[in-house]
Amino acid sequence: MDLFTAFRVSYDGLSSQRTRLNTVASNLANVNTTRTAEGGAFRKKSPVFESQPLEEIFESENEDSMEIKMEDEDENFHDKVSTVKIDSIESSDRVRVVYEPSHPDANADGYVSYPDIDPVMEMVDLISTSRSYEANVSVIDAIKKMATQAISISK
Repeated sequence: MDLFTAFRVSYDGLSSQRTRLNTVASNLANVNTTRTAEGGAFRKKSPVFESQPLEEIFESENEDSMEIKMEDEDENFHDKVSTVKIDSIESSDRVRVVYEPSHPDANADGYVSYPDIDPVMEMVDLISTSRSYEANVSVIDAIKKMATQAISISK
């Protein structure tokens, strides 16, 4: 695997985790939103991650790009390693209903629909996202160090 491929895998991980972080932040910001432009309570958002084999990425990129192949590189390497992408962002259909007859968004029976968002679980997702992001940054730092050392060897 060349260093640019490793950069690509880590970059895709960073990008996916950034999207996940944005959805968590949106959920936390709207935990008590009872009215949206679409009507009704805010719906919890969740990203759907999808594995994408490196083979598909390299087939879709420019065929004229130069790739250095190492002698010991496995012919089927790109079949075995995958990167990640966001397939979609799903919205939950669930709401929690609270009896608040004085609330402006209460229905005729006095119930208000709130988003079904658990702030504690969102914070757990936030910490998990942060750790995943940090791991990808560490990989990129290691790749940069390896590239720098490789350059210094050739001098």
